[in-house]
Amino acid sequence: MRLYLVEWMESDGYDRWSEFVVSCSTPTEARNTHPDGRVNAGWDGLQVRRESWIEYAKRDQLKVTYLGRAKKDFPACVLIASYHAGDDK
Repeated sequence: MRLYLVEWMESDGYDRWSEFVVSCSTPTEARNTHPDGRVNAGWDGLQVRRESWIEYAKRDQLKVTYLGRAKKDFPACVLIASYHAGDDK
């Protein structure tokens, strides 16, 4: 397994995800992962608030950075995610 940092560079304000670290096999798999752990779900419409993460069709705009390797038997999963809860008013 490899570790990737996935960032939504246009995320600002409150009630949004901004980035997460995921263990998976490829950068494409990392990009296709939602911060809540869903993979290849076409997550639009499944979110409570769609604007809380980038639209699935625009996921190629996410910045994916290789961080290193995890143990060989480490499971594919989201390790940590940053969500900015609150009210910007």
